[in-house]
Amino acid sequence: MRTPVVSPKRYRTLTLVALVLVSIIIVTGAGVRLSGSGLGCNDWPNCTKSELIAVTNKNQAIEQLNRLFTGLVSIGVMAAVLGSLWRAPRREDLLWLSWGLVGGVILQAVIGGVSVLLKLKWQAVAVHFLASIVLVAVGLMLHRRAAESPGPYRLIVSVRTRNAARVVLGLATWVVCAGTLVTAAGPHGGDAKATRLSWTIAHVARLHGLSVMVLIAAILGLFVLLRAENAPRESLLTIEALLAIGVIQGAIGYYQYFNNIPVIAVGFHVAGAVCVFGAALWLQFTLREATGSETMPA
Repeated sequence: MRTPVVSPKRYRTLTLVALVLVSIIIVTGAGVRLSGSGLGCNDWPNCTKSELIAVTNKNQAIEQLNRLFTGLVSIGVMAAVLGSLWRAPRREDLLWLSWGLVGGVILQAVIGGVSVLLKLKWQAVAVHFLASIVLVAVGLMLHRRAAESPGPYRLIVSVRTRNAARVVLGLATWVVCAGTLVTAAGPHGGDAKATRLSWTIAHVARLHGLSVMVLIAAILGLFVLLRAENAPRESLLTIEALLAIGVIQGAIGYYQYFNNIPVIAVGFHVAGAVCVFGAALWLQFTLREATGSETMPA
């Protein structure tokens, strides 16, 4: 049989599909927790001790659907691996990143299973979410590099601006981590019996809110630097998007806090957290360019 050949343009489509899937599952996983279905399936990898698949009640059905969606994610990341093997020309960096996605999905399944076996202790749930953010980071890196020649790279802004962008990424990462503490102290643990963080939600919400304010201030400062240097249009568009998402996230956070943390608002907040981190990471990619000779799709 002839080995399939995947063009760089088609391969980038495969990486986009994989990225979208690993991002969506974060939101669907949050939906499981917010619906109180985290222990709908009280065993792993089976749903119950005697059944691989069980949908006898609403909570089981919701948890089971999320597990099945993990299978779809697995197909998406395996397609990225096969695409990297069949891509012409083949690139080792893309191959390793795509295998990183596969390893991340497997690790996430294990962490999810451990979370169930630990009856949704807040520490396990927080690790599960943060591991998902790392998976998104790998997916973003793969998708970006699939649109570039393999390097080497050169900086297209000043070192000062590059360092400021790294500070913004660090702050965005901390904001996401602080958000898991708010979740751990809040009412949506995935099950009424789940172990919760003993801190009061008011205290961790203040910490999280202050972190968001610092992040937005840093984004504004970076925006000024990028404008002053006439940075590439992609960099300016990305920092504008990051600022807009950050402000919206802050507004949703305050709305949640003063309205008894409604489930729908929390769902949007989780999706927004993924977007904030993703935009902060993507910004790093826009500040350098590859100088290799490989012809890439627009």
